[in-house]
Amino acid sequence: AAAALDCAVGTVRSRLHRARSMLAEKMRSRERREAASETETESGADEDAAKGLRTARCFA
Repeated sequence: AAAALDCAVGTVRSRLHRARSMLAEKMRSRERREAASETETESGADEDAAKGLRTARCFA
């Protein structure tokens, strides 16, 4: 790859390392956002279920 890009091997290695690190951070960030979203969705479902239970008691 270094020959094709006409640059030093060390440059290619450092750029690959930097790119992998950036990708890993983006993936971790995305996983955190998805986990937070799932938590919010689950708590919303619990609230809806509780509302349904209260409504069911009113009609019982």
